[in-house]
Amino acid sequence: MEQCVKEKKPKSIQKYDRHSIVNIEIILEEIKENSKKVYQERTKVEINSVKINIESLRLRTFAEKGTVCKCCGLEATHFAIERDMATAAKDGGYHLNLWGVKDGEEVLFTHDHVLARGLGGKDNLDNTQTMCCYCNWEKGDLEAILANELKEKK
Repeated sequence: MEQCVKEKKPKSIQKYDRHSIVNIEIILEEIKENSKKVYQERTKVEINSVKINIESLRLRTFAEKGTVCKCCGLEATHFAIERDMATAAKDGGYHLNLWGVKDGEEVLFTHDHVLARGLGGKDNLDNTQTMCCYCNWEKGDLEAILANELKEKK
């Protein structure tokens, strides 16, 4: 496995208002159970007294593809019920984020499009994988270079 490119800091790091931490297995089971329901029957799930939407492609990716970074092998350790700080100021809703720990610091996990949408990739489960944010940002930088090269050739 490659090393997680943690030295590279993203241009902006999202700040979150954290409600609570939840066990990975509990959430993954909820996501899998919810995905079995007919679309009209799906509803938000109450977790730690908070209603959470668990239907997103991002969460389904974690449930179906696993909670280990495809690039560096970092393993997620927990979900957190959070909302971004801008939403918190407006009393906005919460969502689930997947986190791991590397060198004593939390690392956010994302779902990555194997073939970037900007390069023609589909926005579906078959074209997604689990990655830590650092590996995903590194891959995104490489894809941006490739996209620019493709534009120049046209």
